[in-house]
Amino acid sequence: MTSAGFTALYLVVPNSRVRVLHGLIGALVAATLFQLAFKGFTMALQYFIYDATYGFFAALLVFLLWLYLFWLLILSGALFLRTLSLHGAALAVEEPLLIKAMLVLQVIVQGHRLREAIQ
Repeated sequence: MTSAGFTALYLVVPNSRVRVLHGLIGALVAATLFQLAFKGFTMALQYFIYDATYGFFAALLVFLLWLYLFWLLILSGALFLRTLSLHGAALAVEEPLLIKAMLVLQVIVQGHRLREAIQ
């Protein structure tokens, strides 16, 4: 069920074409990491006594920590997915890193000025 949710997220949300196979692989990786993080987080909370000391504020802090970890996993899966889609599409022109960075910034500025998505 988790994999289906991540697959839908990785196929529908991006503003570019995503292959279904890449979306499925990225979702499986993200779902596996999510399940491992959930189990680890649950085990850690069993041994961490936070209610006696901080009360409600500790629960809020734990919730925010879990939210951060959850979004980190979602973005890690999206990064893995993008790496899969770029595999084999390396730049043929060998330019200095500074020139590549300036070209990326130029594309971002043009997209911002035209209010278009960057492809």
